[in-house]
Amino acid sequence: MQLDEYDLHDQRAAMAVLDAERKARGVPTSEIKKRHGVSMNSVYAWRAHTRTPHLQRFVSLATTLGFDVIMRRIAEPRDEYDLRDQRAAIAVLDAERKARDMALGDMEDKSGVSVNSVYAWRSCVRSPLLCNAVAIAETFGFEIFMRRRPEGKRAMPPRDEQHRRERAKLARKVLAQEFIEFREQYAIESKRTGRSFVDARLLLNTGLMLMELERAGYIESSGTAYRPKAR
Repeated sequence: MQLDEYDLHDQRAAMAVLDAERKARGVPTSEIKKRHGVSMNSVYAWRAHTRTPHLQRFVSLATTLGFDVIMRRIAEPRDEYDLRDQRAAIAVLDAERKARDMALGDMEDKSGVSVNSVYAWRSCVRSPLLCNAVAIAETFGFEIFMRRRPEGKRAMPPRDEQHRRERAKLARKVLAQEFIEFREQYAIESKRTGRSFVDARLLLNTGLMLMELERAGYIESSGTAYRPKAR
């Protein structure tokens, strides 16, 4: 770790730095709760490591206070991924799993994180706990850390409405393909191992999203399977 980088394997140092930054900037605790939905009781619990935050909320808080949250490959090339884009980071980890020819069940055993959770994170059904995000990243040779943003660097460039709509449209197309891959992968893995990797809540969310994507015209059903619709 370099100067101004904080390893999130142990969140306590990062939380202490964020709280000190909040005080230095004169940001009231009420503003933290209003902007991020995070009470100061939660912040202090995170600092004491008696609880761990959800990644999305932690990233939001850190970004506001002038820090970036990064996933970085430990070995060369030391590629970095901004964790404001949760989907992209999880996709990178899943690609690494495939490159290592690691079965879903083995991933679950090595990381301690369920397959259900990983696919729910990738589809943005929910955000991982920070400790679980760190665990799955470390399984595939990555580290997650917080780094102070250089003075004058913007957290995110401004985007006009047209650009936002184009990205949303592209995201729906990608999501459609990911759900199809997800269905295929868990079916193969469940058949191979005899283990079920899909809980009722995730299956319901998957079904609802597939219905929404079909109504929007991004996928079509043949009765037994979904596939991207030519547009």
